[in-house]
Amino acid sequence: PEMPEVDQIAEKSGMQNFVDRVRDIMTSAGALEANTFYLSSKENLFERMNVSEEELAEVANPSSEDQETVRNWLTPSLLKTLHDNRQHSYPQSFFEASEVVELDDSDVGASNRQKLAFVKAGNDIDYTDAREILQVLERDLGVQIGVEASERGFANEGRCAELTLDGKKIGFVAQFS
Repeated sequence: PEMPEVDQIAEKSGMQNFVDRVRDIMTSAGALEANTFYLSSKENLFERMNVSEEELAEVANPSSEDQETVRNWLTPSLLKTLHDNRQHSYPQSFFEASEVVELDDSDVGASNRQKLAFVKAGNDIDYTDAREILQVLERDLGVQIGVEASERGFANEGRCAELTLDGKKIGFVAQFS
């Protein structure tokens, strides 16, 4: 066999290499990777999470109400994973490093964005457990993530913080029940 004369050879993008590294870090920290559905419902994304509804990409002709939108964050899907696995013993740790769709000013009106979500459930699990995972990510990725107290509708009072990297908001950490 001969190598065809082409000017490109396929390789992973820098973002995909980064996501693979994050997946390795999370699995090394003991979390199981979940792969949840991209389609969801406004009820799951907003009402059940006790957060204000946002504009998001909607499916034109959904086959059911639970597939009416494209998810814009991962946490509700991971909480459903915990719910679906409640018959298994605790503690349970799941993460997902995947894409969500966010509306923007691009030609098509929305773009895929890579996100990471982590959930851990158990009898003695609290905010400190989530902060420990955050510290593992900081150490292994060589970054310094800013943490500033905040509130979210689904989080226990005083147990939530906004995360920033280089002054840009990148997510949150929270305890909820």
